[in-house]
Amino acid sequence: MNEHYFVKDTLDSLKKRLDNNESLLIQQDKGYVFNAKFSFNTPATQENIEEFCNQTGWTLPNDYQIFLKDNNGAKLFCDPFGSCVHLYSLEECIQNH
Repeated sequence: MNEHYFVKDTLDSLKKRLDNNESLLIQQDKGYVFNAKFSFNTPATQENIEEFCNQTGWTLPNDYQIFLKDNNGAKLFCDPFGSCVHLYSLEECIQNH
């Protein structure tokens, strides 16, 4: 049985669409167009993930662990006003819990 990593697959596809400045032209309603910015953190190690799980007592889904090993957090679709979709790093999970 093949395991699907929806977060990884989605982000990998998205990254292929980004330009050299890690941005993507987005069109919203009423014709508003802007360059959405994206940033991806450096990867977490398996040891970082294990330490996090031991410290918090949480069990992380495999899909999220794969995301953390590729990008330990990310900010997606950031608009000119500073609004972003924020995928937390391990450290941000602890800080914001």
